[in-house]
Amino acid sequence: MTLNPDAVTLYQAHKITVSPGEKIRLTVTDKERMAANNEIGIVKKLKGIPC
Repeated sequence: MTLNPDAVTLYQAHKITVSPGEKIRLTVTDKERMAANNEIGIVKKLKGIPC
């Protein structure tokens, strides 16, 4: 079987630590949350704690 490298994504899930106000960049599109690949966001709240 031959795989198209543009259609396959390999990754290893892991936990990260983030802080309020920190910038994050998405690496895949999330249509459910209306967020596009390569979009940058800012952490606004953690586990229900507003920043």
